[in-house]
Formats: sequence, structure tokens, C-alpha cells
Amino acid sequence: MTVFQLAGKEHSNNSASESLSSLSLGLDEGCALQGLIDDLKKEIESKDLVLRDRHDAIERLQQELSNRDRQLSRCRERQELFDGEKTSFLQKIVELEENVDDHGRTIAMLNMEKVKLLRQVEDLKETLQQYRDNLQKTSEEKVAIEDECKNLLVTISNLRVALEETKRNGSSSVSVLHELVENLQLEVMLLSEQLNDAFKENIAKDNELDQYRDSNLQLRCQLAELSRELGNLKDISDAVDIRHELDEQKHRLFALLKDDVKQLQDQMNGVRGEIVARQQDLGHLSYFREKCAEMERLHELEMSQQRSKHSSELKQLRREIESLSNQLATSTDTSKQHDQMVESLATLQTTILKLDEHNRLLQKTIQSYQDNGVQLEQQLGGSQHQLEVVRQELEDLRARSTEQEAKIEALRSDKERISGELLMQRKMCKCGFNTTNASGSRERAKVPLSHSLQKQLAQKTLEATRIQEELAQRTEEWKRRETEYVNHRVRASEHATELIEQLSELKGRFGNVEQVAHMKDELIDRLQQSLRDISRKLTVRQDQCTELEAKSVKLSEALEKARQEALLCEKRCTEELSNARRCSMDQKNQLQQYERQMNRLRAEVDAMRDKCDQISSERDVLRDECQGLRERLAKYEGKESALCEVVKSNQDELAVKATRVLELEETNRKLAQNYEQLKDFHEDLSKQYRHTQHELEQLRECSKKLLEFKQQTLSTKDLTRKSVAEWKEREAQYCQEIGRLKKRTELLEQDRSKLIGKLNAYHRDNTILARQQQMQQSQPLLPPSRQHSPYDDNRRSYNLTPLHQTFYPPDAFKLMRSTSDPNCNESDELLQKVEYTSSQLQQIRRFWHQGLKEVFPTDP
Repeated sequence: MTVFQLAGKEHSNNSASESLSSLSLGLDEGCALQGLIDDLKKEIESKDLVLRDRHDAIERLQQELSNRDRQLSRCRERQELFDGEKTSFLQKIVELEENVDDHGRTIAMLNMEKVKLLRQVEDLKETLQQYRDNLQKTSEEKVAIEDECKNLLVTISNLRVALEETKRNGSSSVSVLHELVENLQLEVMLLSEQLNDAFKENIAKDNELDQYRDSNLQLRCQLAELSRELGNLKDISDAVDIRHELDEQKHRLFALLKDDVKQLQDQMNGVRGEIVARQQDLGHLSYFREKCAEMERLHELEMSQQRSKHSSELKQLRREIESLSNQLATSTDTSKQHDQMVESLATLQTTILKLDEHNRLLQKTIQSYQDNGVQLEQQLGGSQHQLEVVRQELEDLRARSTEQEAKIEALRSDKERISGELLMQRKMCKCGFNTTNASGSRERAKVPLSHSLQKQLAQKTLEATRIQEELAQRTEEWKRRETEYVNHRVRASEHATELIEQLSELKGRFGNVEQVAHMKDELIDRLQQSLRDISRKLTVRQDQCTELEAKSVKLSEALEKARQEALLCEKRCTEELSNARRCSMDQKNQLQQYERQMNRLRAEVDAMRDKCDQISSERDVLRDECQGLRERLAKYEGKESALCEVVKSNQDELAVKATRVLELEETNRKLAQNYEQLKDFHEDLSKQYRHTQHELEQLRECSKKLLEFKQQTLSTKDLTRKSVAEWKEREAQYCQEIGRLKKRTELLEQDRSKLIGKLNAYHRDNTILARQQQMQQSQPLLPPSRQHSPYDDNRRSYNLTPLHQTFYPPDAFKLMRSTSDPNCNESDELLQKVEYTSSQLQQIRRFWHQGLKEVFPTDP
């Protein structure tokens, strides 16, 4: 360009000078202009080459710009995807944190409930231990009462024997017998009070059993709540597993993102291969769709064939059922009475089964009550053994305390003796200061003796203080144990009263149950009788209906089999349809995903095509411009002004292209900045990935803790199940023992009623004898005896009771008839015999009364 400008300037100067010069120089100047034109042509050709190179560079840069634009668009899309995934991951992280907090709260709540359950289990163990102790005490008291009843029965038998002996040996006084009867009545009253106390204890035991049942129900409710909470924990664990899977997917996505960031340029080169692969995938998908449609059509054909088969079979079965129903309709007139009898039999059988079930339940309850009674006896034995051990410990402590007191007294006496000797030594030391040397030597010889006595006294005082401290500790321990023993005994007595009340209530319930069972037995007998009558009537009808029933049973079995097969086929078909639908849904989802990817790729290809079209249009424009420039250069070769204008235009175009190159450099720099930003974003993503890994480790630790807590809850559940099973076994044992006690109490009540009847007879006879004795004492002079009186024949039936005929002499009825018969005049020998028997009975009564007092003392 500089050479061209200089040439232009020189040409203008030469033209100006040549206009002034002569025409002789024209040829020389023409030659110079021709050379200059040749130089300009060469320079224009070189400029054309430079322009071509620049055009090639511009096209290459435009291609690079288009590639960079595509990369930028891809990067922007990736960045948008990353931003969306980042937001979704952040939301998931927030949700996971919330879920972790919820899990922590649930774990804390479950730990609190676990602590509560453990406390309740400990309380139940304590109550069961107390219940065992009280049951053992009640069993011991029951044994004592039974022994007392046995002793009373023995006393009664001994009294009977003694009365028989007195009957053989002689008579006794009526007053002594009256006292004996009163004492026996008092003893019977005491026994009745004891029995009432036992009934009260049974009632208390029943109440306590109800309380234990309520506690058992509460425990079952708590176990149900724990099972529900365990189900919730399982759901939570499933959610945690799902979250672990999501985290793994997130890790995989991060890895894929890294690979995508590394392989961006490779993906740009492989877009065409992917398009071809997508087209192949579309072909495969279409083929797969056709195959799925064929499979569905085949499946529908099979289903239709199976349905047609089942429908034909069902039609055949319906026809057979209709034929049988017609046969049955023909035989309905003859079998109405049979149906009625069958219905009555069914009702009777159902009632009998219900009664049997009720009887089984009653037997189970009785057995459980008996088992409870046995366990109560065992617990009472254990508590009695503990009381004996405590008593022995108290006796040992008392013996030790007496020994310690004796030692203290001995030490005190030694202390007094040593203190007296010390005083004597001190007096001797004080009085020997003003004596001679010999006496001083003797006094000095006595001084060590006083010091030794002081040491002994100090040792003895230390021993005495130590022994006093030990004695004080022993006394405190003894007092503490005594208070514990008293409290334990009070609690045991209260619990024993409650058990006795419960036992009484159980006895009442058992009596009601026995009454109901007796009524049910009677009802069962009546029903059995009616069943026998009905069975006799039905023997004839059953022979007629057996054939029809057999046919109907066979047909019903065939129908049920066909229905079951149809149901199985329908289930299989529904399962296959559901599987096919699921597969089709999955395939549809995959197709939708592929279609979305294809649409996205098509949009990218269209964008690339548009950019290519733009670049080609720009290239065509540039080519047209170059062609126009060439034509202009060819037209205006001979004209300087045209050449200058063309050069100027070319310079302007070059300036524009330079600015375009600068813009391309700026875009390249921006791309480099964007690439650095992408690197920073990748580093941020790697940091987030590490953070999510740390959170996942924390979640795994939480899941491990949840599993440990789940195992602990399962262990507590097993413990509660074991405790409930043990409690049920003990309850069954208690029920068995209670049934046995009820039987024993019934026997005792029967014996009591018999004894009361016998004692009433004793009282009546004794009152008659006492009245006769008083009448005889008031009448000292008796009239002469008589031979026979018709009054005797009339009053021969008024004798003593059959029981007392064994105790008294056979002529004792004469003394009772003395008041009503004025002619009765019996001898004194009979009265002496009666007095002798009464004295013997009195001695026997005193003997047994003293023995009972010694065996059963009233004081505790």
C-alpha cells in the first residue's frame, strides 16, 4: 500500500510537471507508467493471494466460532442440567436431613418407651414376687386350717369313743355335758369365723387376679403398639435403603458428569455416529413394539380360548346342576320332614357343641385356678422360709449383743481395777520426794510400773470404745432388721387377707359355674334323649337321601374344582396381563425417553444446520464480493483513480476483517473464561460430592443404630412374651389349686353341717337331762315304784336320738320321761351312771381343749 501511495503521489507530481514541460518527455513517461502499471498488477496479484489466505483464515475461524458456539450451547445446556440436578440434590439433601432428624426423634421416643417398658417389667416382676410370697403364706395358712380341721375331726371321733366308753362304764352329770356342748359350739363358731376369713381371702385373691388380668391386657396393648412401631421402623429402614440407592445413583451421576466434562469434544465428533445409532435404536424399538403387539395378540387369543373352555365347562356344570336341582325338586315333597329333622339335628348338634366348648372353658378356668393355688402355696412356703431365716439372724444378733455387753462389763471392771492401782501408784510417787536416797531409789523403781499401768489402761479404754462402737452398730443393724421384719410381716398379712378374699370370691364363682354346669348337663341329657328319638325316625329317611347326597357332593366337588381351576387361570391371566402391562409401561417410558433424546438431538442438528447455512451464505457473499473485486480490478486496470478507489475499498474491507478477527479473539478469550468457570463448577461439584459422601456415612451410622435398637426391641418383645407365658402357666396352676381348695371347703362345709346337726341333738338331749336332774333334786322323796303303766306303752316312742343311744345307758330315756309321767320312779343307779359318763366326757373335753391351745396358740 505504501508503494502504491508513493506511486500515486509521484504520478500527480509528474503530471503537474509534465504539463509545464515539453512534449518531448512523453514517451519516457509512458514507459515509466507502463512499468508502474506492471508493478501495480503484480502487487494486486499478491494482494489477491493475501486476500485468499485471509478468506481461508476467516472461514476457518468462522468454523471454529461455530464449533465454539455449539460447544457453548452444549455447555450451557449441561450447566442448566447441572443446575437442575444441583437443586434437586439440594432438595434431596434437605429432605434427608429432615428424615434424619425425624429418625432421631423417633429413636429417642422409642428409647423412652423402651425404658418405660423395662420399668413396667421390673414392677411386674416385683408384684409377681410379692404375689408368690403371699400365695405361699396363704398356702401355709390353708395347711394349718386343714390340720386344725383334721384335729377337730379327730377330737370329735375321740369324743365319740369316749362317750361310748362312758356309756359302758357309767353315767355322768348333765351340767358337764351342757358345758361340753357349749365349748364345742364355741369352737364351731371359731371355725366358722376362720372359714369366713378364708372366704374373704379368696375374694381378695380374685380381685388381685382381676388386677393382674388388667395389667396383662395393658401389656398386650403395649406389645401391639410396639409391633406397630416396629412396622414403622421397617418402613423407615426401607426408606433409608431407597435413599441409599438414590445416593448411589447420585454418585453414578457425578461420575457420568465427570466423564461428560472430559469427553465434550469427543461427543461433538461422534454426534453423527450417535444419530445413526439412534436411528438403529428406533428401528429396534419399532421391531420390539411389533413383537410386543404380536405377544399381546397371542396372549389375548390364549385367554379367549381358555375363557371359552371355562365357559363351556361352566355351562356343562350348570346343566348338570339344573338337572340335579330338577331331581331334587321332584323329591322335595317327600323330603320336607327330613329337612326339618335335619335342621333340628343341626341346631341340637350346634347347642351340644357350644355346651361342650363352654364345659371345656370351665374346665380350663378350674385348672388355671388350681394352678394358681399351687403357686400361691409355693410362694407362701418361700416367704415362711425367709421369715425363719430372718428370725435366726435376729437371734444371732441378740446373742452377739449379749456377748459384747459381757465383754464391755469385763473391760469396765478391768478399767476400774487398773484406775485404782494407778491412783495408788500416784500416791506412792508423791509421798516419796523428801525421803532418803534408798527410799528415792525405791520410789523411782515404782515409777515405770505406773507408766505400764497407764499404757494398759489406755489400751483397755481403746478396746472398750471400739467394742462400744461395734455394739452400737450391731444394735442399729438389729433395730433396722427388726423394723424390716415387722414391715414385711404387715405386708404379708395384708396380702394374705387379700388372697383369702380372692379365694372366697373364686369359691362363689366356682359354685355358680358348677350350678350352670349341672343345668347344662341336664339340658344335654334331654337333648341327647331327643336326638335318640330323632335318630330313630331319621334312619328310614337317611337311606333314601344318601344316594342324592352322594351325587350332590360329587357334583359340588366337581363344581368347586372347576371354580378353583377357573380362579387359578384367572389369577394367572391377571398376573400375566399385569406383567405385560408393566413391561409395556416400561417400554413406553423408555420410548418416551428415547423420543425426548431424539427431539433434543434433532433440535441440536437443526441448529447446527442453520449455523452451517449461515456460514455458507456468508461464504457465498464473500465469494461474490471477491468476484466483484476481481471484475472491478480487470475493468479499472488502466485507470489510476479506479485503482485507488479499489485499493481504498480493499483497505476498508481489510480493516473490517481485522475488527472481525479482534472480535473472534475476544470470543476465544470469553470461551477460555467460560472453560475456567466450568472447571471451577466441576471443583464445586466434587466438593459437594465429598460432602454428600460424608452425609451418607452419617446416614449409614444412623441406620446401624436403628438396627441395634430394633434388635433391642425384639429382645424386649421376646422377654415380655416369655413373662406372659410364665404368668399364664402360673395362672393355670392357681386355678387348679383354687378348684382343689373349693372341693376341700365343700367337704368341710358338709362336715360342719353334720357336726351342727349332731351338736343340736346333743343340746336337746342335754337340756332334757338337765331338766330331769333338776326335777329329781327338787323331789328328794320318791313315790314307790310301780310294776307297769299303760303310759309306758303310749310314750315308748319318746326315746333319745339314735346317736346318743351309743353314749348313754339304754334306760336313760326313763329319766327324761320322769317329768311328763307322774308314775315314773327310777333308781339312783341310773343317775349315777349318767353322772359318771358326763364326768368322763368333761375330762376328755378338757384334755383336747388344752391340746388344741398348745398346738394353735392365739398369740402371734
